[in-house]
Amino acid sequence: MNARLHVRTFLFHCLALVLVVAYVNTFVLWREIGYAFGRGIRDGMPFIAVAALVLGVIIYVGVKARRGTLSIAWPWIAAAVIFAVVGLASTDPAFPAKRIHVPQYVILAIVLHFSIRASERTALTLLFVFFAVAAYGVHDEFLQGLHPRRTFGLRDMFVNACGAAAGISLVRALVPGCRGLLLEIGPPAVRLGVIAAFVLAIGGVFLFALAGTAYRADILPYWSVLPALAGALALAVAGERLSLRGDRLAVRALVFVCLLYAVHPLVINVALLDFA
Repeated sequence: MNARLHVRTFLFHCLALVLVVAYVNTFVLWREIGYAFGRGIRDGMPFIAVAALVLGVIIYVGVKARRGTLSIAWPWIAAAVIFAVVGLASTDPAFPAKRIHVPQYVILAIVLHFSIRASERTALTLLFVFFAVAAYGVHDEFLQGLHPRRTFGLRDMFVNACGAAAGISLVRALVPGCRGLLLEIGPPAVRLGVIAAFVLAIGGVFLFALAGTAYRADILPYWSVLPALAGALALAVAGERLSLRGDRLAVRALVFVCLLYAVHPLVINVALLDFA
């Protein structure tokens, strides 16, 4: 049984990696799908993604019902629907195809959750999953915005975050082991330190994203990433005080994701250097 769980976790890791690479290259994949299958299939991709998501949920519910272990938290189903609707309504009307980001990030949040070993999941795991997927959503928009024919904005990042929120809400609704979200993460001093570090990290990422949108038509300065790096450092220090191993590992992963923001101004500035 343990071997099967390890294999399943490994497969979810692989799927998460494939999704991360695919999402960054959505524009290229979108174009190639149009060439290969026609505009109808290409324009229908958001609906195909939603259909795949719904089918996956139906299969999961069916398997759990057959085993007699089905339990649904309907308020969290409602929350998932609300987050998804807000995300869909927030997309740029000039680019309706961007609605595909909502089901994309719902799927990524679900896959990332199941890629974590059950023994390492804690009451805070879903919160960490949300932050990780939302932080990746910022990376996604920055990387696509580097292309001269592409752009990005805070709206797109918000849409990605809504998809992530819908994804973790769906997991919380359907996976009984995720119901006990508590902030019993240690003594009050540790708890306040961790919360403060998260606030700093979120604020740092937001300031970096704000700078990115302000310098869309210009060179992104190196200093723009400093708030995100400072927040990552605060999170790294506070996270090591968490008592559960799963929480410490999750924080380290989040810190790594935030440190990678330094790549964006580096790539932009180095690409413009003249070595002639």
